[in-house]
Amino acid sequence: MVGHLTRPQSLPSQGDAVIVESSDIPILSSTDRLQRALLRWVDICGLSGQFMAQSDVVDALASHDLLDDRTYLVEIDGQDPSGWTVHWTGSSVMFGVSPDFGGALHQCIPDERFINLVVQEYIDANRYRRASARRFAHRNQTSIDTMDQLIFPVRGSCCSDYVLVVGEAVAGRTVYASGPTEAGGNK
Repeated sequence: MVGHLTRPQSLPSQGDAVIVESSDIPILSSTDRLQRALLRWVDICGLSGQFMAQSDVVDALASHDLLDDRTYLVEIDGQDPSGWTVHWTGSSVMFGVSPDFGGALHQCIPDERFINLVVQEYIDANRYRRASARRFAHRNQTSIDTMDQLIFPVRGSCCSDYVLVVGEAVAGRTVYASGPTEAGGNK
């Protein structure tokens, strides 16, 4: 996992300061589900590294029990998220399979700075071929939107780059349908 980095960005928005930031999640205080997903990843790929799919990416991830209702798979193609393709989503993800990841994310939290922050984290995970555990927050004086995500780099058999994202809603708007969090976590 990466060190304790935070990437805050803030700009005034109609007289209301908005802050978007990404920070490490202390994985031992996260939900049991996220802990299990990280341990499963380590079993398959080691402490860091990239999952290499020898066949269809979705089938390969499913065969290793890495897909569930709050998971999605995005094919990364360049720096522009509107050109990225969502290949698979779990039933509790707020968007479905789509050729426009940027647009899908914008429907959940409509702030370009937030989208750019999430996209940069996905690009970094893939570029450095290491998993990361991140908390994304979008907050202003009246609301806080927060989600935790494990970001796993994946390489497809056709040399395409993907990220597998396993997440949890924490507060406010997220990419996950709201519902009760799993027992054993601190949420």
